[in-house]
Amino acid sequence: MALKNRSSEKKVGVVFLLMWIAIALFYLTWDGWLYEWQSCGYQGTNQHFDLDLFDLKIQRNADGTIQYLSTNNLHNLIYICYFVVFLGAMGLITDRKWMKQGAIAIYPISVVALISTLFPLSNHAYVVQIAYDAVHVISIVLGLYCLSKEEIRVREMFFGIFGTWFFYLLARILLEPWPFWQTNRDAYFSLNQINDMPFYFYGLEYLPVVAILFGINWLFSKTQRKEPVLFWKMIFPLVCSIIIGFILIAAGMIQLQQLDMTANCPLPH
Repeated sequence: MALKNRSSEKKVGVVFLLMWIAIALFYLTWDGWLYEWQSCGYQGTNQHFDLDLFDLKIQRNADGTIQYLSTNNLHNLIYICYFVVFLGAMGLITDRKWMKQGAIAIYPISVVALISTLFPLSNHAYVVQIAYDAVHVISIVLGLYCLSKEEIRVREMFFGIFGTWFFYLLARILLEPWPFWQTNRDAYFSLNQINDMPFYFYGLEYLPVVAILFGINWLFSKTQRKEPVLFWKMIFPLVCSIIIGFILIAAGMIQLQQLDMTANCPLPH
C-alpha cells in the first residue's frame, strides 16, 4: 500500500513539474507587462514573443521616476509563488520531507497574492495575468495536496520559509535599478511584483513575513489532530490564510504598483 501511495505521489509531482516547466517557457518568451497592456492593449512595444532574455532597458528620468523602454519577463522566474510549485513538485517526486513541508509552509503567500491581484477583474483577460493566476492557483492546490499527505512539522519548514526571504532579496538586488535600497517606490520590481514595500532596512523588513509564516504554521500544527480531520487539517488553514490576506490588504500592508506606460504605446498614424 505504501509503495502504491508513493507511486501516486510521484506521478502527481511529475504533473506539477510539467506545469512549472510550461509556465517557465511562457515567462522566458513573452515580453509583455500588465501595465503596458492596460495602456496600450496588445499593441504595446513589448507585447510579443521573443527569445532575447536580457532585453530589459530602464531609463531613470530627471525627476527620479523610472521609465521602462523595453521589457522581459525573466524576473517572473524569481517569484515566491513560482518557487512553491517547484518545491512541492520536487518534494513529491523525490519524497524529500523538507521540500513538501516547505511547500506547505509558504503556499499561504500564494493565497494572499491571489487575493491581492483579484481586482480589477478586467486584468484577468490578459495573458500575463492569466499566467500569474495559474501560478497562484497551482501553488495553492499543490500546497494543499502536500498538506493532505503530511503532518505539519515546523522544524522541517525552515528551508522553505527562509527560501522566500532569499527570493525576496534576490528580486530586490538583481532586478531593481541601483541603488536598490533608495527612493525606488516607483520601481516595478518589488516584493515579487506584488508588494511595494520599500527596501529601507536592507532586507530586514521581511522579518515580519517570516514570523507570520512560522506563527500560522505552528498554529496549524496544533489543530491538525482535531476532528473532523478534513476541516482542521486543510480547510481551517486555507480559511485562516484567506482571512490574513484580507487583513493585510485592509491594513494597507500590500500595495500594488501602478505605472504609467503610455510612452510604450505606438504613435498614431
